[in-house]
Amino acid sequence: MNEEQDSEPIDIIEGKLERLKSRDAYNHLLNYPNYAVEQKIRNREVILKLVDPVENSLPKIKEIITYLKSKLGPLSDQDKWTATYLLLGKAFSNLETIILLAKDGRNLEMMDIARSAQESMDLIFLFLEDEDSTLLNKWLKGDIIPNQKARDMFHKIINKEREKVLGEEVILPIDKLKSHMYWLYSQYTHSGYGAILDSVDVFHEDLDFDRVAGFHWSRRNFHIVRNIVLTLAIQFKGIFLKRKDREGFIQADKFYKSLGFVEATKEEIDAVIKKYSSK
Repeated sequence: MNEEQDSEPIDIIEGKLERLKSRDAYNHLLNYPNYAVEQKIRNREVILKLVDPVENSLPKIKEIITYLKSKLGPLSDQDKWTATYLLLGKAFSNLETIILLAKDGRNLEMMDIARSAQESMDLIFLFLEDEDSTLLNKWLKGDIIPNQKARDMFHKIINKEREKVLGEEVILPIDKLKSHMYWLYSQYTHSGYGAILDSVDVFHEDLDFDRVAGFHWSRRNFHIVRNIVLTLAIQFKGIFLKRKDREGFIQADKFYKSLGFVEATKEEIDAVIKKYSSK
């Protein structure tokens, strides 16, 4: 979790305003006129390096989604598996678009579409865990399912499985953690002040017409893109486990391991739990 993810709304806004009010960036540019352009170039180079492994993962993601399709009936079927396939397709398309936006330093749009991808994946989890298919049936009739439903399901299932495996009755604040994550996303979707401040070029003290700030924030927020890939990998494993599809699960597990993500330590997890338990 980066410093913004771990901050309160007012802290994020005040931090950005302080950088603008200080005029440090503006004054620095007076002494070094090429600095803003040089920073933009550096940030773009970093982004391209960050994008590379994500782009390389796209063929495998598509391959796994295509494999799932080979096991399903016609797309006109209205069941949880067809819904899963369609939502995976949307998340995959979102990911392709996000990569293009990141390369172009379009942070606001990147974050907005990242929320859309996350919501699609959360719906998959919700529909697969909704035992009586009530929410799935509503969705198939055109209803919009509030994300809170998915948050509540995450909270319920993760704590249930944790108690089953570890025998611990301590309730993890999954709902609060997910809620905070969506608050961050919603800042971009709903034009929140904190997000809009990302569109200010502090060097020129103006709107970010040249995307100097855009490339800076796209680099800072790129962990969101990597998280989408990780979430897809975890979701693939869950999907094939639910389907009792050994071949699919093996493919998904290999893909997950190939990403090389480092799991959080117990101390890091405990720190997050403590933070959200106290809210």
